[in-house]
Amino acid sequence: MNEQARVKPVFSQAKRQHVLGVLRFFTRNVWTLARSFWPVLAGLAISDSIRMYAGLIGAVGVLFLSVVAFLEHWRFTFKIEASALVIERGIIERERMVIPFDRIQTVHTEELFWHRMFGLVGLRIDTAGSSGAEVEISALKKSEAQQLNTILSRGAMSHSEAVQPLVQLDWQKLLRIGLTQNHLRNAIISFGAVVAVIEPLMQWLEQGMDALPWAWVWALKLIWVLAIPLFFLFFLLVGLLVSLVGAILRYHKLTVRLADNQLEMSGGFLKRFEFKLPLHKIQMLESKSGILQRIAGFETVRIHQARSQVTSDGGAVNVLIPGLNDQETAVLASRLFLEDFTRGAKVLRPHRLFWIRRSIWRSVFGLIPFLLLPHPLVLVLFIAWMLWSVLASLRKYQGTSFVVKPTELLFRTGWRVQVKRRVEWRKLQRVSIRSNWFMQRKGLADVVLSTAAGPITLPYVRVESAKQLRDWGLFQIESSSAPWM
Repeated sequence: MNEQARVKPVFSQAKRQHVLGVLRFFTRNVWTLARSFWPVLAGLAISDSIRMYAGLIGAVGVLFLSVVAFLEHWRFTFKIEASALVIERGIIERERMVIPFDRIQTVHTEELFWHRMFGLVGLRIDTAGSSGAEVEISALKKSEAQQLNTILSRGAMSHSEAVQPLVQLDWQKLLRIGLTQNHLRNAIISFGAVVAVIEPLMQWLEQGMDALPWAWVWALKLIWVLAIPLFFLFFLLVGLLVSLVGAILRYHKLTVRLADNQLEMSGGFLKRFEFKLPLHKIQMLESKSGILQRIAGFETVRIHQARSQVTSDGGAVNVLIPGLNDQETAVLASRLFLEDFTRGAKVLRPHRLFWIRRSIWRSVFGLIPFLLLPHPLVLVLFIAWMLWSVLASLRKYQGTSFVVKPTELLFRTGWRVQVKRRVEWRKLQRVSIRSNWFMQRKGLADVVLSTAAGPITLPYVRVESAKQLRDWGLFQIESSSAPWM
């Protein structure tokens, strides 16, 4: 508290960011303009009458966005006032935000390449229920950023150098993480980028082909057909390379530490980041592993904070820790939770027959109209898809369960991609039961557990078990007075 009392007067008066914060306002305005009006901008770009004045239009646009960015920077001020961060911003319509320290979930620090050139740091302040970052202070001197971070975190910063790292990614782990990414998706993106570049040149290529003898044309077409597998392999290798580079840029020198009361994380290459998250504000622990990750012997853990319920993803900043083996995941879970799920837990599963029937019906319902086509291959493909749906439903059923302990619960789901979500009963916001007419006939219901990090749903369980879970969850919510937000 002495340190906090010493540095607080520095921010008792309204302050502005470093003048280079104008760059962040400018780039954000450019991105917003391009994302909102890209069809109009594309139409203007191909218009001959507009293209003649492209230079003038671009200069006027840059000048306008620069003026707006400077005014946004000048009108953005912040200060510390009565255990709260006070923000005033807006050019025409002024906005005053008062954010109590208790509402702050975590404070992120990040360094982009231009930050490092001038010795600056950016701060992102996330609060419960906010859609994305509540406040972003784009450019502060490192000393000021450190002081403000200490104040906003209520002086609870621990010394990272005295804490043994839980995870520290070296080059070998980075390569393993990169090799287990979605290479096919990256390959498709790379293929689309190449097609977008080559398509304007197709007219010139066709003109060149017309000038060649017919024998040469057929030879080139034959070579093109024979080269298709090579092109597929090439783009797959490009996707692999993109995955490796992306993993290195994102997780370079990633270090995770568990202090007495908080989780600390730092890393990044082009964009360095660092933040500290109080353990009691963690709402849910989610681990996910695909087939390649399980072969490599690790999984990706996502730590969920409280998020806004306005959007589907909530806009919350979730902590992603890749490359954790079983031992590291167990250590992390033991610090966040008390219960041991390896013994003495009650396991609930969905109703097997109802699950399989509903899964198969949803999978094949859209394909039924194709059976009207008079072709035997259609029937063969439909039967093959039906068999696959049955197999997938059985495998997914086997991987879906609700593991219940007195103070915590664990939800498992998935087959090819296995997901585990772990949460404490006392951190639930609501427990509800829902059932339609078909489920009521079978005495089944869905149990929906609403958390500050999103809902967890266990489908098709017996009504009696669903009511027991609801009553126990409500009891834990009402009887607990421990801090959780």
